[in-house]
Amino acid sequence: MFHDILILFLAFIPSVFARNVDHTEFLQKYGYLPRGSNQVSSESLSEALKNMQRMAGLEETGELDERTKRMMERPRCGHPDVHEEKSSRGKRNTPPIFKWQDKTITYGCKSAGTSTRISLDDLRRTMHQAASQWSELADVEIVESSVENPMIQITAGRAMHYPCRVSFDRQTLAHAFFPPHGQIHINDNVNFVMTNYTERIGGNSLYSVVAHEMGHALGFSHSSDSESIMFAYDTPRKWKFTSNDKYWMRKYYGRKKSSTRSKEEDSREERERDDRRKYEKEKTREREHEKDDIRPDECRVENPIVVQYRGEYLVFKIILGR
Repeated sequence: MFHDILILFLAFIPSVFARNVDHTEFLQKYGYLPRGSNQVSSESLSEALKNMQRMAGLEETGELDERTKRMMERPRCGHPDVHEEKSSRGKRNTPPIFKWQDKTITYGCKSAGTSTRISLDDLRRTMHQAASQWSELADVEIVESSVENPMIQITAGRAMHYPCRVSFDRQTLAHAFFPPHGQIHINDNVNFVMTNYTERIGGNSLYSVVAHEMGHALGFSHSSDSESIMFAYDTPRKWKFTSNDKYWMRKYYGRKKSSTRSKEEDSREERERDDRRKYEKEKTREREHEKDDIRPDECRVENPIVVQYRGEYLVFKIILGR
């Protein structure tokens, strides 16, 4: 007889995913198609979809398949993936265009009067953690300041929020602006939780979102590496800085002068970046042989029990012990 049955709740698919996304509007919003164009050729649409799929780590089919639709519905950063001054392929590895010239970068937190969900203490704590970890990567110090106009200012708001001209929608977690503007705006309609994991049951990680947006405020664009802190989409993972994140932070702001890194350490980091690129290519090859699976990634478990309740899906896994 089996006993000690443990039912483990694996995933809860929240209703905060954007539904009925206007896919053409999505491609325009994030820079893959020109804004304001009502007529788009099939060739332009296919190329835009390929670029979007490349940045999202998907197979580049150029078609609006189920995986692409699901990714478009995910919570994500509102910062464009492609900018006018960059190539249509959406690469972030371009010469530094937006960066701070100072070795000390100041930031300030403004929560009172702007947020109904995030306390000023939580906002300061997450900013301090993000600032400390970005500072460790290069010859720059990112510190909190009480001055009226710090270089980076973080606030929270809903929909149309002053002084920003970009409105939040249900899909957007936050957005930020390159230097010399340095503004970070958090969507106060989102339920954030204090965890180092990006997406968790009941909310999205304030830590990961703030660290990501600080990357924009430092001058970095989105990365196509799904493990990077600068990946645009909030996919379930523990956020971290990849070797590529570290490389570009040092490229922009220089290596710490106190660093005693050896050539072997530099070579090891370069090998890690090469291994990561090979891994991404291998994942792309594997996707070419997969069948479309409409289940969310976090629900792909063996022998799950799936229960639909009030329009949401609860996924359970039963572990049986003797």
